[in-house]
Amino acid sequence: MAISMLRPWASPALGGSPRAPASVRRLLLRHVLLSGLLALALAGGGSAAEGPAGGEPAGGGPRRLSLEEAVGLALERNPDVALAREALEKARVAAAQARDAADDLRPEMVASLDMAKVKELYPFQTEAGVRLAEKGVEAAGEGLRLRVEQAYFAAQLAGELVQVHEQAVALAEEQLRQARLAFKVGTRARTDVLAAEAQLAAAEADLAAARKDAAVAALDLNQVLALPLNEQVELTTRLAEPDEKSLPAVGEEEVRRAVERALSHSPMVSAGEGPSSVRQAEEELVVARQASTLTARYYTPNVYTYRQALADVHQAEVWLGRVRTATELEVRKAILEIGAARARVEQQRKAVALSEEGLRLAALRYRAGIGTSAEVLDAQVRLSGARAALANAVFALRMGLARYLYLVGE
Repeated sequence: MAISMLRPWASPALGGSPRAPASVRRLLLRHVLLSGLLALALAGGGSAAEGPAGGEPAGGGPRRLSLEEAVGLALERNPDVALAREALEKARVAAAQARDAADDLRPEMVASLDMAKVKELYPFQTEAGVRLAEKGVEAAGEGLRLRVEQAYFAAQLAGELVQVHEQAVALAEEQLRQARLAFKVGTRARTDVLAAEAQLAAAEADLAAARKDAAVAALDLNQVLALPLNEQVELTTRLAEPDEKSLPAVGEEEVRRAVERALSHSPMVSAGEGPSSVRQAEEELVVARQASTLTARYYTPNVYTYRQALADVHQAEVWLGRVRTATELEVRKAILEIGAARARVEQQRKAVALSEEGLRLAALRYRAGIGTSAEVLDAQVRLSGARAALANAVFALRMGLARYLYLVGE
């Protein structure tokens, strides 16, 4: 309601009456634009636009960035925060104009609901709009930080997967060397060489795909940072498992407190139709109730105008309940994802250790002439898969924690 109601009500008294002051008519034009401006202010968690090209790093080498430096750079260069600040300034201008129009409207001129809205409701609505736009600036920064962290560690993950596939290529090359030596001295069949060659070709193809994915991840990061897409960036914060103390507790009491923090912080969440944050829903409900109270002065409950105002209040109450539930759901899901990711990290660490030992034994058996080439090749595939799965599990854990911290405002 705070957004949807911030628009003029069509009325001859407000649009064309010679008794309406000029400031009132200007106010109507302003209200036509205000809804879009506030929506822009609240869209801080949206997609990043590509910003202007930045300066070249000192010395002509790659730009070195830690995670915090990347966040700071994005806050300086990415246009989302600047757009949110501009929307806040426009909301403040609209609020000032609404106050001026209300001041220009003398009490004896307030003879209808439309005039009463200009006198009392519009200033109230636009002040609510300013508060929402202020929250929009805050949300833009928080949403941008989350997106930077996601893009930063996605690029780090892509780099680690390149290393995994480089290791797989090295293992395949060594196996091919061993197979060729064994075939040369007559202890192995030519099929071992052919199988090793096929394994190497597959590993090289996987490496090429991983390098492509790493290049795309680097482009995505540069876009979020508003850097030139072709600028080389060296990331210095490793994709590592977060400290155990930074992870949330999973007991119901601790989860309940986390939900309370999130409801107070009011992050942007996906709640379907209607408001996207608790703060926005609360403001809309207050505005709807104010409009309903004002409508009751001029209309009886059996009139459509009054019934519509009452329906707006009920709708705002439903939307508030919906967004509160959506916020709690996001917090609980984030905590569950963190718990699941922690378990996957532990399991994949063991899988990597097991796969490494399995490959070592398979290679020893092959060199001793009692193992097969297929055993070695299978062991290599299992090791590469376990290493990739471990990197993905650590990434999922970092992203789950980042999402949780975004929700609770930490």
